[in-house]
Amino acid sequence: IVEGLAKRIVEQRVPDNLQNKIFEPNFTTKEHGNGLGLAVCKRQLNAIQGEISLISSTDKETVFEISVNL
Repeated sequence: IVEGLAKRIVEQRVPDNLQNKIFEPNFTTKEHGNGLGLAVCKRQLNAIQGEISLISSTDKETVFEISVNL
């Protein structure tokens, strides 16, 4: 397994009480969001036996770990 770590700087953290929902289709906290971005990523990675996980979320950044088989 080859593992990569992706970081994204966000204006707000993902609150603890929402972290278990962010990969669900149609879940969004954005006014004009559709809630498909992370759900599609997770589905596509699962299709190739990969994974995406939320590692941490602070006021300045949210860190996801992405693992894929090569």
